[in-house]
Amino acid sequence: MTPSWGEHAPDESTTRRDARAETLEARLARFALAVARREDLWRPIVKHDPRQRWHARLADLGDVEIWLLGWTREQEVELHDHGGSAGAFAVAEGELHEHFTTRGALGPLRRAVCRTGGVRAFGPDRVHHVTNVARTPATSVHVYAPPLTAMRFYDLAPGNAPQAVRTELVLQEEEVLR
Repeated sequence: MTPSWGEHAPDESTTRRDARAETLEARLARFALAVARREDLWRPIVKHDPRQRWHARLADLGDVEIWLLGWTREQEVELHDHGGSAGAFAVAEGELHEHFTTRGALGPLRRAVCRTGGVRAFGPDRVHHVTNVARTPATSVHVYAPPLTAMRFYDLAPGNAPQAVRTELVLQEEEVLR
């Protein structure tokens, strides 16, 4: 898989920062959904391990990367951000539940369900918890720009903004599947 990110890059002629971020999120969403719809790209390699959520980097395109995740019942990623990257995830099969907010925001988490064929896009300030609560496995495609270097994990006390409690580095030398 060697798609060119160049045709999906944000329009640099846009002068308003918010417009650029919105454009990037929309483009990441379209990209994630396009890969999720290409079952021939991910079906032969996806795994659904009941002991742990499975993941693999599908492609590193320089300014964007693509990950494939396999989820079984009750597997999750606790409340986290993407270390300053914008992103999107598309559900290729199954369904995922997302509880989310914006870094620094007060109030309860919002909730969304993303089913097969659905996509969720977010900016670099998104903090979310994602889980598979269904009885059947789920497969999702995640796209990040710029590529992930770290993920921060958070605690959330009622009435407070999410508080970062640890950071995990994303190893750049992780094998990219070819």
